[in-house]
Amino acid sequence: MSEQISTFPDRLLRLTQRFPAPVDAWSVILLKWAWAAPARRKPRNTRIQFGALVIEAPLDHPAVYWRYLPRGFNQNYVQVVRGTLERRSGLVIDVGANIGDGVALLRSAGIDAPILAIEGADAWFELLQRNTASLAGVSTQKALLGDGENRRQTLAVEKGSGRLVPGGTDAAIVSLDEVLAERGGGPVAVLKTDTDGFDARVLLGARKLLERQHPVVFAELDDTMLRAQGNSAEQLLGYLRECGYEWVIAWDHNGRWMDALPLDQGLGDLVRQFPGGIATPYLDIAAFAAQDREIAEKVSGERPAARRAG
Repeated sequence: MSEQISTFPDRLLRLTQRFPAPVDAWSVILLKWAWAAPARRKPRNTRIQFGALVIEAPLDHPAVYWRYLPRGFNQNYVQVVRGTLERRSGLVIDVGANIGDGVALLRSAGIDAPILAIEGADAWFELLQRNTASLAGVSTQKALLGDGENRRQTLAVEKGSGRLVPGGTDAAIVSLDEVLAERGGGPVAVLKTDTDGFDARVLLGARKLLERQHPVVFAELDDTMLRAQGNSAEQLLGYLRECGYEWVIAWDHNGRWMDALPLDQGLGDLVRQFPGGIATPYLDIAAFAAQDREIAEKVSGERPAARRAG
């Protein structure tokens, strides 16, 4: 059945990149409007390309479109991982790996470090497994990560994402420290978390890892969604300081560099400017311990350039 899945949407999206700006962006927006809503009513998958890699995605999934609009989106993540691996070796952990588009992005960029991709939603985990099955050095695990405390929450899956919402039965939450203890030891170079507001709880459940190994942390900083889970951007940043992190780089939600500064100075002004929530800009951050200051300086000095997909 998977052989019958069309690549036509991706080919058409690629053609839009031949148009001059802003016609290219308008074309992507128009195609997304034409395809995404019908696909939500009648689910349909497509194949999308990351360099030489091809993965499967629902036609209404953000990964179908973010590779083309906005330009440069997620290249900050690639540069953080690449810059880190030039100076330290180890595992890249992708929490909230979804369908594996982040894994495909790294592999298409020539990054061959071992990756542990963790996803808690059944629908996305099934695609994650299929999309990464042929990729060497990639392992997957189905788990809902947090601080290990179970609450009356249900995993809601919609529009290409999954997030925990109040009500329903208790979702089984485990900590990253527990997952790593079961899997065995080994160095971790980068910890990335993108979990729609659950990021503080993911990091709270990784205290042993953070304090002992200080992997570079790449995280979504969406204050509105964090507060919906009983946390905040200020708390997340303060917790990272407690764990021994000293430097932070911030980008807006489109990957545009915002600032690089000592973590104890905080990001109050930027958080107020990019508070997050539904259809509201948020921040991405990378946090570095003292021994990784050179990595922070290199990443900050090589701000991601806008690039077309593929």
